[in-house]
Amino acid sequence: MNIYYLLIEARPCINNDESKEFGGAYVNCWVNAKNQQSAIKTAEHYIDSEGWETVNVEEVYLSDRNYYEDKPDLQSCFDSACKYGIGAIFNTWAIEEDT
Repeated sequence: MNIYYLLIEARPCINNDESKEFGGAYVNCWVNAKNQQSAIKTAEHYIDSEGWETVNVEEVYLSDRNYYEDKPDLQSCFDSACKYGIGAIFNTWAIEEDT
C-alpha cells in the first residue's frame, strides 16, 4: 500500500450544522490505498461521513513522510493514514455575506 496526498474542495451538506457557519473547505487528506482511484474513493467517503460533500478533487499524488519533517501537524496526519487508513485536516472558510 501507498500513502496518497489529496487536496479536495468540499462544502458542508445542508443538514450539517456547520453549513450555517462555513461556506466550504479545502480538505488535506492522506490515504493509505493501493491506487489513486481507491484513495479518491476513500477520501470522498470520509468527507461524506463528516457531513460534507466533495466539490472538486484538486490534487492527488504519492506522499512521503520525510516531506513533512518540519511540519508536525501534517506529519501526524500522514502517520494517522499509516495507522488508521486516513488522516485529514479541514481548512474552512466562513460564509461570505452580501455587502
